[in-house]
Amino acid sequence: MYGLDKRDIGMIRALDFDARVSISSLARKIRISKEVANYRLKRLIKEKVIKGFIAIIDSYMLGYHLYRVQVRLKKADDKIIGEIIAWAKSNPFISSIVTLDGKWDLELAFWSQNPSEFNQLYEAFVMRFGSRIQRKTISIILQLEHLPYNFLYDNPSNDGLLVGTVDHLVIDDHDRAILVALSKNCRTPLIEIAMGTGLTANAVKYRIRSLEKKRIIKGYSTILNTEYFKLSHYRVMLFLSNPSMKRQAHSFLKAQKDVLLISQLIGAADIRFEILCDSPLRIYRLIDELNCSFPDLVRDYDEIITKQEEVMDFFPHK
Repeated sequence: MYGLDKRDIGMIRALDFDARVSISSLARKIRISKEVANYRLKRLIKEKVIKGFIAIIDSYMLGYHLYRVQVRLKKADDKIIGEIIAWAKSNPFISSIVTLDGKWDLELAFWSQNPSEFNQLYEAFVMRFGSRIQRKTISIILQLEHLPYNFLYDNPSNDGLLVGTVDHLVIDDHDRAILVALSKNCRTPLIEIAMGTGLTANAVKYRIRSLEKKRIIKGYSTILNTEYFKLSHYRVMLFLSNPSMKRQAHSFLKAQKDVLLISQLIGAADIRFEILCDSPLRIYRLIDELNCSFPDLVRDYDEIITKQEEVMDFFPHK
């Protein structure tokens, strides 16, 4: 399947929501030697099947919220898009930077503790690039549920990682430094994290377990390179005739093998989901199935092709 054998797929599944698992444990799970497991993992990274490993951090528990901005540029040439991406990558509050094809050219997501703080971040963006923006839409993300790469598996899992538990927990600078390291690469060795925090490796291990127990760290995800699978990555906005049925729509989408992420939001739509498929016909059929299950629930929808996801980060770095 997709040029991957059963052991490759078994390795991806073992890493899917447990990307920090040790090589020894990974080898036992797929019944190969530690040396072979290490070789296969390095090969999947070298062949760009796997892009990276990140911690799924519920920054909402630390008082943050996610604001998403989609923009249409007056002239979306490589130069201006490159400038925006470079600006966004230098911003410690950026969660994601995505280039799109269709109605919108770019999508930026900002971590912010309140609307006033977001407005300051947004105004800094507009001050720099406002003359190039033709139109934009802003939404507040209430919850995100990350789903396994079920399109690869014969027996799909219904487990997901949910981000969006609103709280105001307080962490210290050591915990913050650990979360920054794990958000960039959750397979970073303890000793390397320790060197960057001034703690011992054992202290880092204890603090990570504490962050997991508090559910600030929800899990550890493997980021696959969707281009490798020669499938298109769509972001689909759903506008519901009855928004009180969001839960039913969410459950329906979660049961689909090719849906990767579901967002509950305020602003741009009622629900947004991401799907990996070979044609927009799959999306049209899915909407029809949803409307058959819940008559006329979807009154409108909008699909956008994801060209490239430049950054995905679940923790503000400041």
